[in-house]
Amino acid sequence: MMIREPRSMSVTEPRSSPKGRPTRSDWMFLGFIGLVMASTAMLGRLTYGEGIKTNITKTNAETVLAWLVTASPHRQEDTFEPAACRGSNAPVLGPAEQGRAEPGTPSVDSRPDEAGTWRACREALAQAPFVLSTLRNPFTEGAVELRASCDPTDRSTRGAIVIQKLVATPAGSAYPFVVSPLTDRDSITRTLTLRVDICDRNGNAITSGQREF
Repeated sequence: MMIREPRSMSVTEPRSSPKGRPTRSDWMFLGFIGLVMASTAMLGRLTYGEGIKTNITKTNAETVLAWLVTASPHRQEDTFEPAACRGSNAPVLGPAEQGRAEPGTPSVDSRPDEAGTWRACREALAQAPFVLSTLRNPFTEGAVELRASCDPTDRSTRGAIVIQKLVATPAGSAYPFVVSPLTDRDSITRTLTLRVDICDRNGNAITSGQREF
C-alpha cells in the first residue's frame, strides 16, 4: 500500500517594498487621510468665519436696540434728530375726523413728505451720522439693510436686520400681543414696542430683543 505524502501548501507572503519603503497602497492611504484632514480644516475655517459674521450681525442689532433705548425718551422733543423720527403729541386723525377738525388743527397723518411714518424715519436713519449709516453687513460688505422678513431661500437676506412691531391684543386673548411687520406707511408718532431680529448665515431669523420707541 502506497502512502502519499501530503502536499505542501504554499503561503503567499505580502509583498513589501525593498528596504522597508512605503508601498503604493501605503501612499494611497496616506493621500486619502491627508485629503480628509484638509477638507475638515477648510470646513472648520468656513464655519468659523460664518459664525464670526453672524456675531457681527448680532452686534449690529444690539447697536440698534441701544439706539432705541437712548432715543425713546426724547422723541417728543422738538430738537430730536433725525426729525423724521420725532414723535408728536398731536392727535392722529383719520379721514372722517380730519373733515370735522377745526381749521389749523395739527394732524400727524396730514403732515407733508410722509413725515411721521416709518419710511421717513428709516431713510433718515440710513444717513450719516445716524445709527444705520455706521453699520455694515459682514456677509455683503455693504450697508446694513432693513428687511420685512428673513428668508432662508433668499441668500441676500443674510446679515439683514428685521424690525417688527408688537401689537397688543384685546383682554382675554390667548396671546398678549401679536407680531406684525412694520411697514413704510405705519405711523411712528406714538410709542411703539419694536422687536429686532437678525437674519443669520442661513437666512433664518434670530430675535435679538425688543424695546419701546
